[in-house]
Amino acid sequence: MAMATGGERDVAADMGQFVEGGGGVDLYAREWGNPDGPEILLIHGWSQAHASWVTVYDSPLADRFRFVAFDLRGHGFSARPNAPSAYQDGDLMADDVRAVIDAFGLSSPVLVGWSYGGIIVGDYLAKYGDCGIAGVVTIGAFFRNGPGAAEQIFGPTVAAVGRSTFSLDFATQIDGIRRFIDGAMVAPLSPDQLAEAVALNMMTPPQVRAALLTRVVDHGPAYAATTKPLLVIHGAEDQIVHVRVSEAFRDICADAEVIVYDGIGHVPFFEAAGHFNADLAHFVECLP
Repeated sequence: MAMATGGERDVAADMGQFVEGGGGVDLYAREWGNPDGPEILLIHGWSQAHASWVTVYDSPLADRFRFVAFDLRGHGFSARPNAPSAYQDGDLMADDVRAVIDAFGLSSPVLVGWSYGGIIVGDYLAKYGDCGIAGVVTIGAFFRNGPGAAEQIFGPTVAAVGRSTFSLDFATQIDGIRRFIDGAMVAPLSPDQLAEAVALNMMTPPQVRAALLTRVVDHGPAYAATTKPLLVIHGAEDQIVHVRVSEAFRDICADAEVIVYDGIGHVPFFEAAGHFNADLAHFVECLP
C-alpha cells in the first residue's frame, strides 16, 4: 500500500541479502542510511513487502538513522513455504526477526511494526523478551487475532474484501486487493501508484494471506511485560484496523505514548510522511 514511487537511492545497485530465518526459510533483507546511526528495524504488514517503507528509508532520516527492513516469509522476495503452519507458529516468526537482527549485527534496534507487523513484534517479545531492543513503535497495528477478535480489531474494509483476497480466481483476488488498497487510504492513489501497490501486494500468495488472517494469537501479555518505551501511532480514519485498538495498547501498557493522526488512514508513514518521520525520529532520539 505504501508506494515505491519516487525511486530508491540505490535501486541500480541491489544491497539486499538473504538471511536464513526460522525453520531454514530464506528471508530477503536490506539496509539503508547511516551505518553509525541509531538502529531501526522495519517490519511490514499483511500482504506487503520491505518496499512499503520507502517514504521512511528513502528520506532525510537516512542521514541520521540506520534502517533495516525485510520481507516477511511468504512476502516480497522471501521464500514461500506451503504449509499454513509456517505462518501460524509464533516461534518461527520470532526466529525470523532474530535472524535479521543477528545477520545485520544490530545491537539494540527499535522494532517498528505496521499493521500485522504488531503481531510479529509480539512474537519476538513473547520468545526473546525486550533485553535486546531499545523500544517499540506500532503503526495501525494490532496484537491479537482469532475468534471473537475480528469485530473489535478490523475495520469495514477487511470485512468487505478479506475473503476475496484469498481467492484462487485471479480476477477476484485482484479486485479484492484493489479494494483493500482503496480502503487503506483516505485520499485515492494515482493510477501509477495504485498499479505499483497492486503489484507489491500480488507478490504474496493468497494462501499466505489466509494463513496469517486465520491465525489465533494474543500478544497482550508480551506487550504488557515489556519495560522498553512504546510509541503507538494510528490514523483516525483507519478502515483496516480500528483506531480504538490504539487505546487497547494503552490499556495493557500504561506508559505507552499514543498519537492519533486526524484525517489519516491505515498508512500514516505514506499519507503523512513528514509528520510520521518527525515523530519517529523524536521517539528514537529521546530513548534512554
